[in-house]
Amino acid sequence: MRISTAVDHDAIKDLQSEWTSLQGRCTTATPWQTWEWNDTWWTLYGSRRRMHLVMFHNESGDLVGLAPFCVSPYLGTPLRRLSWVGTGPSDYLKPLALPEYEDEVCRLLLEHLSEGTRSWDVADLQQLPEKAAMVRRATQVSECCSVAPLEPCPFLALPGSWTELTATFSKKFRYNLGYYDRLLNRELGPTQYRMATEQSLDQDLTTLFDLHQKRWRSRSLPGALALEKVQKLHRNSAARFLANGWLRLHLLEADGQVVGALYCYALNGRTFYYLGGFSLDHHKYSPGMLVTAAAVRQAILEDCHEFDFLRGHEAYKYHWCSEHRMNQRILILRSERGVSGRLGKLLHRAENYVVVNAKAIAERQTKRSAGSQSA
Repeated sequence: MRISTAVDHDAIKDLQSEWTSLQGRCTTATPWQTWEWNDTWWTLYGSRRRMHLVMFHNESGDLVGLAPFCVSPYLGTPLRRLSWVGTGPSDYLKPLALPEYEDEVCRLLLEHLSEGTRSWDVADLQQLPEKAAMVRRATQVSECCSVAPLEPCPFLALPGSWTELTATFSKKFRYNLGYYDRLLNRELGPTQYRMATEQSLDQDLTTLFDLHQKRWRSRSLPGALALEKVQKLHRNSAARFLANGWLRLHLLEADGQVVGALYCYALNGRTFYYLGGFSLDHHKYSPGMLVTAAAVRQAILEDCHEFDFLRGHEAYKYHWCSEHRMNQRILILRSERGVSGRLGKLLHRAENYVVVNAKAIAERQTKRSAGSQSA
């Protein structure tokens, strides 16, 4: 197998045709491995980063795997960090490879990264699925590789019908699903569940962003969509995903307005719950539960085998499911014993400390907010 790298800033755009052909043959590809997502992210965030795209071709010259990386300063220090293109808003990141080549691609990629180059000091590979070949191979390749768990990703295995699924829920949860639906219809009139279309997408995304941000501001927290650039990322990628049939933006209308919105993707037999927004004024009707139920029903109708709640151990996810997988993080230090290696370890620990504590604060604020609303 032949390995090559591309460092040109337009490398992703130049590879569009081959990339989209490859992702179409990868039956386990997630939305965050697609050309559409990576190109959108790079267009917005790539200006201050250097491209490092690794490609794998078989003996016939066909592209059978690729791994898009970029290099940027590590937390404002002189150290240079190599990370996935899409790091941050992406939930699953790993090489895109044909199934029959995946293990070999991951082995060669780890060897390539472990050998190191003069262009980066620390390789920080986040949000790897726990069963990914990269994770399995990491510690076998080099002593400089370390693997650590990141966040749980709860998921719900889907049967063939909604009736079969609800039969697995607790009696209380089944009752609540029916109770809140009846309460909403009785007090606020007929409800409507719909999905965003090409014509409604821009306004529906604005509604989602507003609902999501109002909820987070009520907890004195910024929320995932506080920055205009993040909103632009989702506007641009959502339009591309909708055109490809991958977007599922669910909306629940009642009382003359949207009271719940759920931003999902659907690809390769899985539906991914990315983000939600729900009206604080309609909290007593549990619009989040109702619009999630609509999304799960839709996933079953589309013969999806899984509804993935993605990273984070929020309590509402475990009302729907009890299983989760742990995303992993691989850290590769180009020089384990040198100054860059020691500093890289310290920065990595400091970053983990900040992230863990920030999430703990967010969880406390969420519980406090929920308590005040139920009081």
